[in-house]
Amino acid sequence: MAFELAWCAGFFDGEGTTSFLRKGTWIGPRVSVAQNSEATLERFRQAVGIGKIYAHTTRPGMYQWTCQRKEDVNTVLNMLWPFLSEQKKEQAIKVYDMCKL
Repeated sequence: MAFELAWCAGFFDGEGTTSFLRKGTWIGPRVSVAQNSEATLERFRQAVGIGKIYAHTTRPGMYQWTCQRKEDVNTVLNMLWPFLSEQKKEQAIKVYDMCKL
């Protein structure tokens, strides 16, 4: 399992993002990964056990794995944290601060 999470963290480092959604006064976190291989995103989703894969609406042939419930974002980032680059950790901390997680 640790090997698969390390793979996920490397994949997330290269292709993923931690961001936030704003709807009126509500601000919530989101983690996502875009990729042209639905199978690769399915491997990621199975390893972390959370999130959904969608066909990208504006980029044909692209797919996106995403999760945005605070608890799910926390779970995914905690699983990947030991393997993430400093840059991705800083990105996550900024989102945590904005969303007051």
